[in-house]
Amino acid sequence: MSEIPYSVRGGRTTAPKSTAFNAKSSAATFTFSGNTLFSNQLTNVSGYRGSFNTGDYDTSTGIFTAPEDGIYYFDATIMWATGNFNAQYILVTIKTPTTTLEDALLTSRFGANEAFNANFTQRTSGVVSLTSGTEIGVYVYASSATNAAIQPNLSYFCGHKVN
Repeated sequence: MSEIPYSVRGGRTTAPKSTAFNAKSSAATFTFSGNTLFSNQLTNVSGYRGSFNTGDYDTSTGIFTAPEDGIYYFDATIMWATGNFNAQYILVTIKTPTTTLEDALLTSRFGANEAFNANFTQRTSGVVSLTSGTEIGVYVYASSATNAAIQPNLSYFCGHKVN
């Protein structure tokens, strides 16, 4: 039998908080400009297999709040519905609302002044250390892009506490 890890706080023993979420959407297309919070387009749509929220993902804002200090794993996959657009580069970042693009916790970058003329996915994932109360979301950015769009119904944001 394996032991459940416990921590002692204020003289009492508590089990670690279970935290996990998987946010999806039924929306068709989302067009954006600038550094845009994308995760607010995603919710835990009832009936979607794999959609759940056992923790601190606010489906109305798209922001996850770390319930306690620890190591967390996050994964964001974005389906670009490009049709046809040109961009210096496109970013998918997992960051706090006040963090700059350059200081994001996790980042995926495509492009070098090129044309994007077919739908494609872009994924950002990894493990980060967060302190209790830290808020994060998925932000997207397309530099010098017009007509860039994302398909929320084929995109997702998920995460869970590792320890």
